Amino acid sequence: MKAFLLSKISLDAIQNFFLSIKAPLAIIGLALFGGIIWVKLRGREVHHHEHEKYEALETEEVSAKEKTIQWQVILDHVNSENPAEWKLAILEADNILDEILEDQGYIGETVAEKLKTMSRTRVTSYDDIWDAHKLRNQIAHGGAMDADISKKIARDTIAKF
Repeated sequence: MKAFLLSKISLDAIQNFFLSIKAPLAIIGLALFGGIIWVKLRGREVHHHEHEKYEALETEEVSAKEKTIQWQVILDHVNSENPAEWKLAILEADNILDEILEDQGYIGETVAEKLKTMSRTRVTSYDDIWDAHKLRNQIAHGGAMDADISKKIARDTIAKF
């Protein structure tokens, strides 16, 4: 069979054929090699992005995000036109204050007890916090629940928190 092929096609023709496709094959090989490298690098980038996306969040970061969301709800309440929502905003702001005081290590069953353990000089808005908490108590214990609270008073109280 070898003799038959050599009688039909010369050895020089075969060599010339392979020499003529050597350069295009080398270019195709380099392109494929470059493609493999690009796919590997892109795969690492996607893996890194997914790892960051689903990485466990720090506890403080989660807590801060929750407080931000809670605070936005309070702002939505106080900016509404419904007086009942203004009162709800004050109650919720006081709940956040309670959580923060507890997180800071203040001891007590109520916000008032925790505030009493706090030094007046530690927080510049200490008196404002007390005023806001007093209005919260009036709302919670029914004294101001039936009374009308203006939007300005509600906003000023939230600002004090």
